[in-house]
Amino acid sequence: METGLASGCDVGMQPPGDSKARPSRQPGLALAAVAALIYLVLGASLVPSTLFGEDVVSPAAFWAQNGPFPTVLRTRVPPGINLLSDNVSQFTPWLRYAADSLARDGSLPLWKSLALCGAPFVGNGQSALFFPTHLLGVLLGAPAWFGTAQSLFTLVVGALGAFLLARHLRLTFPAALLAGLVFGFGGFQVVFLQHPHTLVSLLLPWLLLCVDRLVFAPCAGRVAALALVAGLQHLGGHPETTVQCQLAAVALGLARVWSLRSASSHPAAGRRIAMLLGALALGVLLGAIQNLPLLEYIAHSDGLRLRDLRADAGRPMDITSTLGFVAAVAVALSCAWHVARGSHRLWLSATGLLLATLVGLLAGLRSGLTPTWIAVLCPDWYGPVDNALGPVNYVELNGAFAGTALPLALFGLLAGCRATTPACAATDVRRGVTRAAGIVLLVGLLALFRAPGLTELLSLLPGLRLAENTRLSLLALLATAVLAGFGLDALGKARLRLRLRLALLLGALLLGAWGALAWGVADGRIDNTNIPDGDNDFIVHALPAAEVRTLLPDALLGPISAALEQLPGPQKSFAGWFVAPTGPAGTADAARITGARLLYSRANRSVEALTVPALRDGNPATPWLTADGTPLHVFLSVVPADAFPPEISAVRLRLSLSDGRSLRSTPLRSPDDPGARSLPFPAQPAPGPAHAQLALLVLSTLVLLVLLDARGSVRLGARALLMVACGASLLLFTAGMLPLLPAWAFYPRSGALEALSRLGDDARLFAMQPGDMPAEVPVAYGLRDVRGYDALHPLHTAQLLRRATDHAPWVSSLEALPTRADIDLRLLGVMGVRCIANWSDAPGELPRIPFRDSRQLPAWAPFELVQNPDFLSRARLTTGRVVEADDERALDALATPDFPHATTIVAADGVPCAAAAGTAGAAVITADHADSVSIAVQPAVPCTLVLADTFFPGWKAFVDGAERPISRVNVAFRGVALEPGDRTVVFRYEPLWFRLGAAASAAGALVLLLLALVATRR
Repeated sequence: METGLASGCDVGMQPPGDSKARPSRQPGLALAAVAALIYLVLGASLVPSTLFGEDVVSPAAFWAQNGPFPTVLRTRVPPGINLLSDNVSQFTPWLRYAADSLARDGSLPLWKSLALCGAPFVGNGQSALFFPTHLLGVLLGAPAWFGTAQSLFTLVVGALGAFLLARHLRLTFPAALLAGLVFGFGGFQVVFLQHPHTLVSLLLPWLLLCVDRLVFAPCAGRVAALALVAGLQHLGGHPETTVQCQLAAVALGLARVWSLRSASSHPAAGRRIAMLLGALALGVLLGAIQNLPLLEYIAHSDGLRLRDLRADAGRPMDITSTLGFVAAVAVALSCAWHVARGSHRLWLSATGLLLATLVGLLAGLRSGLTPTWIAVLCPDWYGPVDNALGPVNYVELNGAFAGTALPLALFGLLAGCRATTPACAATDVRRGVTRAAGIVLLVGLLALFRAPGLTELLSLLPGLRLAENTRLSLLALLATAVLAGFGLDALGKARLRLRLRLALLLGALLLGAWGALAWGVADGRIDNTNIPDGDNDFIVHALPAAEVRTLLPDALLGPISAALEQLPGPQKSFAGWFVAPTGPAGTADAARITGARLLYSRANRSVEALTVPALRDGNPATPWLTADGTPLHVFLSVVPADAFPPEISAVRLRLSLSDGRSLRSTPLRSPDDPGARSLPFPAQPAPGPAHAQLALLVLSTLVLLVLLDARGSVRLGARALLMVACGASLLLFTAGMLPLLPAWAFYPRSGALEALSRLGDDARLFAMQPGDMPAEVPVAYGLRDVRGYDALHPLHTAQLLRRATDHAPWVSSLEALPTRADIDLRLLGVMGVRCIANWSDAPGELPRIPFRDSRQLPAWAPFELVQNPDFLSRARLTTGRVVEADDERALDALATPDFPHATTIVAADGVPCAAAAGTAGAAVITADHADSVSIAVQPAVPCTLVLADTFFPGWKAFVDGAERPISRVNVAFRGVALEPGDRTVVFRYEPLWFRLGAAASAAGALVLLLLALVATRR
């Protein structure tokens, strides 16, 4: 029996040594060119305005709408897609930073000097600096149109790879064209468009194609092809997706070897496996220029510690429910197998499948299964992506969405299970392919839903423990694409009885899934307006403000009204109740609520909210309690009405607890808004294109069921109609996800940004309202931001930044630091922060920095630039030294209110000494580049030059041309000992691991070239 990626005989190439003349490759190349042209036309048709320079593909609308820009500019910006905004805060700023550095310095930057007090650039794992398209964008100067070109490249190359894989598996041209369309324009590829994820994922079908060709007939050329694709994946900028893709490729390659074990005309299994693993290892070598700096950064970051904490603090496993879920999945698979094989008692098997699906999903909900399966059927169930009512990143739940190709894929799987014709017939539906694709589809979907048992199992596999394994939905998408192609080819070749089996299979699965959703809502395990996910720490329930007032003591009503109604202009009230937060183990939390803010607008601005225990009839003696005795709380707040676009007003409540934690609620809408009541989930979707998606799904299913055994011209018409329905659903999905922005609104200029640019090389900024100025957006303007949005953070810099902002030490994010006022200005001053941007409740005595257009900002969104009175220059000379090797005690010393930061440092080693009387001398930054900093010094006495940039391996200091050691001072920064007479200090970044990686990649490229030469000579 065949169990590999393809069946054991012919998959589109001839066995080695075959004396028959090989067919010409020209027809295949011509068809591939036609397919690529079709995909390009479809992609370009979605963004016609970008082809003439009017718009750009970018989700940066929220920045132009909420940043420090005049009202007239904000109002001209069309609504954007904020759920895809990582590109705005990371990837585009990094691309522009690399292009600017290349233009200024004449070399590609290895170090990012403008965020996090400095951090590795190549080593952050996501800059993808050496991926061919990114490198081209840097060489071209990172123009605004590059986002459009990159998006079309991603869509077309991914689709073309799936097309070629399908042709390799002997699908007809229309079926292969459909497979490419489903993968290239399907969930994962579109959801993560303009992210480095798709630079990796677009190569997945190419990777599997190369794996299968190599395993079938190993040779030097195929080793080189596989190594090249694997190496490009390593350079793509998302190591997690690379690991997931290549582990899947190894598994399918080994299965392919197993399917060929009895074929005497093929090389021994050991040789095939060795060449497969050798090619992947050569790919690792090619990617060493990216991977070795990444490993170094990981070793000196807090990333592993934080991810370990997050993994260890994951959901507790409910053993009973997990076992029930696993048992139900086993029963469902058994029943589905009997239906697929057409066994007797089909109705009994279908009923068992329905009940097993229903019971399994309900058991899964009790043990942590995410109720996201509806996204596979309808990605817009919670509203269009630019007007979302669901969780913050609910678009990621659409990674497996394949449009109306889903029933066609199920038919392909069903028909493949009954393939009984000779194994080498060109028209045969390959049982090995369909079974392998079915397994991959099941695993991908269960991983997407965070299925209990599988989630824990994946966390035990090397390379997957710390990964976000819900993104295995990529594999499910490719499996669906291939199966849909097989289903299209099998149309008209099935017996009438297959129609009944398909109808029973579809009906049982859909009714079971739908019933579990309805039951979950009725049981309270699924919130009525959104899917609970990791971004939601507790649930809030909206109430009219009048009802909330009945739950408050009368003595508070007057002060509340006075305190909450100070905002100018029309206001919108938000009120509701919630259960008191619980501890990590689920027990009642003893921590007090020390503050509450209501997050509103697309930029997550905030306003104070009153939060008090709920009282029966306002009587303090009779508090409201849950059945288990947990107290209920109510909140009340008002926000400016014009802070919301007219179509939505979702907000979140954020609580600050006495133990340092910060919790964020599920979103809610104002009860005063028309139609703001809870959606009747799952009876109907939110407003948006969901109805059209569902209509297309039903239409394609009916066409498939009615015309399953069509012949002749009717069969051709049915295939054409199904392809049109699939294409329409996918293009509708893609069009809704493509963020278009007028070119003039792409990172515009403003008076505030001009004022920040005048801070100089020796100063940084810190933004208090991260939604108004996201971390690393300043990098796109060449501004220095103390925050950062890397997936990793330099360990010691992160420790110091968290202490300065009173941020909990276990919180991983450094891009959205607290907005509360108790920041440590002195510690921020040590980090070189001269300006605090958008500090809404800054003390009045602190000086402000004036800027142009300041009076043209909206009244509800002022953007003040506050000077830090405790600012210390980024480069300075000090004479005092306190020695403390322990980082926590060093932080305690620096945070002491009377610590003399201007004259004394805390060093990790050395000899302590008191600060000398008088000035230590002067230090001025004379040249500041990405990988080097030059400082002119005039030390009056023996002292230490402090550069408030991240201490990190690879930095070297040269004093008047002679190298001098760098010590770690003030927990995170660089210090160099100076003597009177020293004149110039130059810091240069010369990382050993980058040089080793570059040498390894060069060696890998040489081996690849030799393999290619051997292949061409043969």
